[in-house]
Parts: sequence; structure tokens; C-alpha cells
Amino acid sequence: MKTYNLREEKRREEKRREEDKAKGIVIDVVLMITIMATMSGFIGYIAIGDFAQRYKKELLEYLSVKKGRLASYATVRRVLIGIEHEKFGRIFQKWMISIKVHIHRLNALSNSILSTISKKL
Repeated sequence: MKTYNLREEKRREEKRREEDKAKGIVIDVVLMITIMATMSGFIGYIAIGDFAQRYKKELLEYLSVKKGRLASYATVRRVLIGIEHEKFGRIFQKWMISIKVHIHRLNALSNSILSTISKKL
């Protein structure tokens, strides 16, 4: 029976991260793809990988990926497992609040534009 060696596992994880870095895989890109895929109904690692492949051209362009490669489902899994979920949740919540403020401003602007147009009609 093989014993679990914490140091060896840590070395393997660091090696995987270095390999990901060498491939040009950025955590921000993986997170954005995960969020977009989940919002589109692609749930689970393999489904997120399918989403990335299906919309590869659009994602490469939109996310400005330098090396022209997207993460595989295995890389998505590795990245997501390595995230501190509580910390990420707090950051995501702050981001959503900041987006909400911008959306309210845009809604107010669009409402004023629509009311101006409807008055002219």
C-alpha cells in the first residue's frame, strides 16, 4: 500500500502550476471561462471544458489570451480545486456590487434616452 507523502504531493502541485504557467494558462482566464460556462448552463469540469472548446475562437478574442490556448477540463479542475472559496466568494461579491452600481447608472441613462425618444414620437 502506498503511503501519502504531503511533501511529494506539494512538489507535484507546484510542478503542475509551473507547467500551466509555461502554457500561458492564467487563473483569471480559467475563472472567467468557468463563470461564463456556468451562466450558460455548462455545469461540471468536463462541461466547462466543452464550453471552452465550443466557443474557443470567441473566448480567445474576448479574453485576449496570449498564447492562443485555453485550459482543458483537467486544468480547470486543478485551478478550481486550488482556489480558496471563501476568499474568492468575498472578492466576487464585491465585484458584483460594483457591477450593480454601473448597471443602475446605465439603466437610468437608457430610461432618460427612451423617454426623450418617446416624447419626440
